[in-house]
This record gives sequence, C-alpha cells and structure tokens, in this order.
Amino acid sequence: MAKSLPTTQPLEMQGDMATNWEKFKDSWENYIIATELNKKLDAIVVATLLTVMGKDCCRIYKNLPLTDHERKSPTSILEKLGEEFQSKSNIIYERASVKDTWENYIIATGLNKKLDAIVVATLLTVMGKDCYRIYNNLPLTDHERKSPTSILEKLGEEFQSKRNIIYERYLYFCIAQEPSKGFDRFLNSLRDRITTCKYITLENEMLRDRIVFGVNNSDTRERLLGKN
Repeated sequence: MAKSLPTTQPLEMQGDMATNWEKFKDSWENYIIATELNKKLDAIVVATLLTVMGKDCCRIYKNLPLTDHERKSPTSILEKLGEEFQSKSNIIYERASVKDTWENYIIATGLNKKLDAIVVATLLTVMGKDCYRIYNNLPLTDHERKSPTSILEKLGEEFQSKRNIIYERYLYFCIAQEPSKGFDRFLNSLRDRITTCKYITLENEMLRDRIVFGVNNSDTRERLLGKN
C-alpha cells in the first residue's frame, strides 16, 4: 500500500524560499516514513531525494560545498540545502509582506489622513536601516521624496527588479551540461535562460563563459579557452 503513495512534490522555487523549503522538507519526511524509505540504504534515499526535489533544486545541490561523504548522506544534503535556502530567504518577499502591513497600519492608526510629511517620516522610521539605505540611493526627485506613494512605488520597482535579475542569473549559472544531455540541448538551455538575465551587450560573453564552465567536453572547453 505504501508504495502506491504519490511522491513528494518538487521544491517550489518562487516566493519565500525559506518557507518553501520547510514545506518541502516536511512533505519529504512524511513521505519517507509512509513508504518506509527511511529503512532503506542511504544510497537509495539519496537517489530518491535527488529525483523528487526538482531540477532547479538539483542544480543548487550540485553547487553546494559538500564532501563526497556528505553527498552520500541524505541528512547532510538536507541540512546543507536548508542552510542555503534559509540564507537566501527572499528579502524581497519579506518587503512585500511589510508593505501590506504598512498599508494596514496607516489605516488602523489614521495615519493615512495625516500630512504627507508625517507619513513619510513615519515610513522612513519603520522601514529598517537596510531598506533606508536603499531608499537613500533611489533616483527620486525632491518632490517624490515628499510623497509616500512615490517612495513605496520606487522601492517596489527596486526590489522587484533585483529579485528577478538575481534569481534568473542564479538559475542561469546553475546550468551545466549533464552527461546524458547533448551539447545542443545544453546550449539551448543556456540561450533560453540568458534572455531573462538582462545582460544586454554582455550576453554573448556571458554565454561563452557559462559554456566554458558548464560544458562536459574538455576539447570544446579548450577550443573556447584558446580563442581571444
């Protein structure tokens, strides 16, 4: 009966990664108990974990600083992945939550009926020092700096653009040619992903660099390294 259970869903790679990871880990732990996979050899557990975690998570796993011994231990893999996703807990996701809290706060306190100068002063006080540093570097006019709406809009644009670019580039640099994947498929994967990275004039150079690092054919790598 246990063997007919559906497998754990792949890790969700959008939104709050720390929360997503906890959900995946809980689902995985329930799955290995229900299927009695926790009684199997570590090699079988690891193989199953790498299969169900999803391709994006698997790329991240491949780039983790794990020893050969740790790569054979499901516990070590889960711990390292947990550290990775906790450290990358999406600050942009958190800022979105803060924005919702802020909007509720100004209504509850009647702050939305106050002068903009008071609202702005309150916003700059509660946003936190890291967010305040980002605010200070935003290309805002003097008029916009006096408008809480303009400040929130510019901060939203800043965090949204940073999330998209950083995340897309992270996925791009995780792409490597797998032994079972031909070069054309590897190249197509890179070309598809790089279009979302906003490298613009550097796109060809970044594509070449990732091929050099990710290709599994040493002759191809040497030819690329030999070019000016």
